[in-house]
Amino acid sequence: MWFYISLVIITIALYYFYKRYKSTLSAKDSFAVQVLLLLMLVLFYFKVFSILMGSTPKSELLEKERSYMELAGKYSADYIRNYPWNASKRIKKVLIIDYPLDKKLPGSGMSDAIIKGIEKSLDSTSFKICAIERPYESADSSSAWLSPREFDMAIRKHPRTDFVISLVGLPRMLGSLSFWRKPNAPKLILIRGNVSRLESAFRQKAVIGAMVFIPGLNFKNAKILNTENEKEAENAFYQHFIFITPRNIRGVQNDFPELFWKK
Repeated sequence: MWFYISLVIITIALYYFYKRYKSTLSAKDSFAVQVLLLLMLVLFYFKVFSILMGSTPKSELLEKERSYMELAGKYSADYIRNYPWNASKRIKKVLIIDYPLDKKLPGSGMSDAIIKGIEKSLDSTSFKICAIERPYESADSSSAWLSPREFDMAIRKHPRTDFVISLVGLPRMLGSLSFWRKPNAPKLILIRGNVSRLESAFRQKAVIGAMVFIPGLNFKNAKILNTENEKEAENAFYQHFIFITPRNIRGVQNDFPELFWKK
């Protein structure tokens, strides 16, 4: 909004300047001002035209996406909250693996919204987010942010963790992961990320679920969610997300095979 207001003010000021000082300007300066005025008018025209044609400003798209990612965090945490666990252990520790804050990667700017949703769902008397790990070194792979060694290291730093929520997907070489071979290994949930190897991860019995967008989803025609409205949030969840578990993965593979194409 401020961009459009500034554009109008600058254009009016430039036009006023040209009208007032036209007689004192050289031919070269006069031509330069006229060209600048024309460019401002063309820019203004295309901005107005894009709005009339239904273009959504980037900031609004980001705000929409943030509201949906908060919902993804909440529903993933709901699954953890209802997961069967040993009642003798009162406080369950949750570790979050995230992208580094200074990395501009797909999904990395949504982490705080996801974490906000997680915190809304988890009862502080039964669950505690023990840490948010942001490993910096990336794997030499276009489809995974962390190597198996880096993923294992992030989890080994918190040996008493009960659940791990990964916002960076899984490493490419699943067979090289070691954390889930140990007794009392933490249970893992994925939010976003590549799920092409999810069935193999389920067989290891450490990954218990994965939250993904329905393929082809975009936020252009979506509305900004009020996540406090439970009915609205529930409807939006089933319209935009799939929560994949060992029980429903075959059905999801049949309905959305593109999610599982190897990358």
